[in-house]
Amino acid sequence: VVRKQVKALTVLYLVPCQHFGVYFAPYQILLVMGAVFVLLAIPFLLFYDRTVLPLCNRCLPQHRQERRTLGTQRQ
Repeated sequence: VVRKQVKALTVLYLVPCQHFGVYFAPYQILLVMGAVFVLLAIPFLLFYDRTVLPLCNRCLPQHRQERRTLGTQRQ
């Protein structure tokens, strides 16, 4: 029974998948997906500190000042 399952899995793995008329093996599909993910992640990693962090830094000092004023009002 185990041999039949292993054989079925290897046949599924070795049989290429047809996609847009081009045959890709499952590992090739995973490689392409990984490459696309990396290519999409590179700009995000490069520009995250330039775009998002300055926006956060604008909000943080105001939030700290509000905490200080609230702390002085309580006392």
